Amino acid sequence: MSESKRSVINELRQLNLSLRAQLEQAEARVPVINALVAQLAEIELVTEVAILGLVIYQGHYSALTGPHDSGPVLQSALLIPGGIGVIYWDSEEYAALRKNPHRNEWDLFLRFSHFDDCPSAVKALLLPQVQSLMEQLLSRFRFFWKDGE
Repeated sequence: MSESKRSVINELRQLNLSLRAQLEQAEARVPVINALVAQLAEIELVTEVAILGLVIYQGHYSALTGPHDSGPVLQSALLIPGGIGVIYWDSEEYAALRKNPHRNEWDLFLRFSHFDDCPSAVKALLLPQVQSLMEQLLSRFRFFWKDGE
């Protein structure tokens, strides 16, 4: 086997191992976080919160079943109620949102897919976004701690 083929195989192996490790970590951490977020929702301190993170995936629809000029866009999100998951957009809808960021929050809840319902690959891709989403959520409640404690 040539050196370039070995290199490609090794890169593919590393990608596979990395995604599987991220999936394992995500499945260990996110359900605990989502349970705590559900407890926040239960005490009704806030009734509806939608925190949007980064886009974690942009792709194309199936050549056989989907439109050819657009594709799915998955954006990390933390919703109360709901927890951590993704917002599913069509690329054209996402582009329109970027041009006019005034959004209907109810629409976000309708597009939301909870972590538990996401495919394994999406769960793995969500892991790097968890810390940022949590920091954004906690920053909304800093006024509860005296002197930033």
